[in-house]
Parts: sequence; structure tokens; C-alpha cells
Amino acid sequence: MALIVLPIAMYFASYLHFFLTGHDWGDFVQLHRDMLAYHRELGTVHDDSSPWWQWPLAARGVWYYAVQQRGEL
Repeated sequence: MALIVLPIAMYFASYLHFFLTGHDWGDFVQLHRDMLAYHRELGTVHDDSSPWWQWPLAARGVWYYAVQQRGEL
């Protein structure tokens, strides 16, 4: 139960500001449709990308870009 209800509740809680600013359920659904369409139509794959099923497993590390400032170790 906690593995289903809690993650769903947390996901909707992260959109609380969206609903509090006057958006409704239809806007929420349209937002997710737009996000899905964007990622489906992106058309490019990053060389270091991983398949979706590896994300929860953290099977592939995340490589962050960092620039060392002059004088820092």
C-alpha cells in the first residue's frame, strides 16, 4: 500500500502549487500530454542515455558537467 499510495500522493503534492495558482484537472492532464509529446518528438538520443527501466535501479551513473574555477582544487 505504501509503495503505491505514498508515491502517488507525493507526485500530486509536487503539483500543489500548480492547482493553487488556478489550474484545474484539465490543465494538469494537458500539461502531461504536452510533456509526453515533447519527449516523443524530440528525435535525438543522448550518447549516455539509459532506458527508462534502468532509472529506478540507478543501473547507470549520472555524469555531471563541472567547470573548475581558477584557484580551486
